[in-house]
Amino acid sequence: EMSKISLGERKYLEDGIHQNLRNDGRSNTDYRPFTIETGLLTQTHGSARIRLGNHTDVLVSIKLETGEPDISAPNEGRVQFGADLGDENSHLSGVLERILLVDKKDLCLIPGKLCWILCMDAMVFESGGNLIDAISIALRAALYNTQVPVLEIDEEEGEYEVTDRYRKLNIENIPICVTFTKIGPGYVVDSTMEEEQCMSVQMTVAVSKKGKVSTMQKGGHGGIEPSSMLEMLHSARRIGQQLIDKLDGILQQKQSGQVAFFQ
Repeated sequence: EMSKISLGERKYLEDGIHQNLRNDGRSNTDYRPFTIETGLLTQTHGSARIRLGNHTDVLVSIKLETGEPDISAPNEGRVQFGADLGDENSHLSGVLERILLVDKKDLCLIPGKLCWILCMDAMVFESGGNLIDAISIALRAALYNTQVPVLEIDEEEGEYEVTDRYRKLNIENIPICVTFTKIGPGYVVDSTMEEEQCMSVQMTVAVSKKGKVSTMQKGGHGGIEPSSMLEMLHSARRIGQQLIDKLDGILQQKQSGQVAFFQ
């Protein structure tokens, strides 16, 4: 349950941010340490769990099923997003749907007839601030972990058999989110629950491995000055690329199931 934060605590938080030293010892642009585990759920095609700091804990799972392509996109598979993030986080679903940039042509099996439907689900075990960035990191890890069954397809008959082979998805364009939270006159990334109770505005920026910004979303109340906006974009690209490089390095090194910890 959220407890209201007192004026004294708020002032203490704001003063710390002003000095670039937050009350957990981080600078304004530091993420909390986190662990990633992949391949946890046997009944899905891919999964990843992130624990960010001590209090944000999210599991993302990916399931594939066969179906028919949309009439409007006969050469593409379909992507569905089924996370139940609760009412207070409903605005996050829109952002997450926009960062699920899987190559849909890669999911087509027989144009106009058969495709993969990729279903993403997110479960929030504990919400201790910065849910959106945590889910986005777990999503990239879960997609990396996803094993797509290889099918033997008879296009003429429109039939297929499942083989015992698998292939990987291309996650090159899957961005992660970097969210800035404005508290008093300053901004921080990876805000804690206490910090989020003191915020005026939040700005989420989705950044790809190459530093491309694919989506931006503002939340909360109040405006963001253009100069701050440019600064945030610049920081988001730097931080986002660093996070992705770290994450991908760990995903490539490790076998499923192991925990990786990095700061």
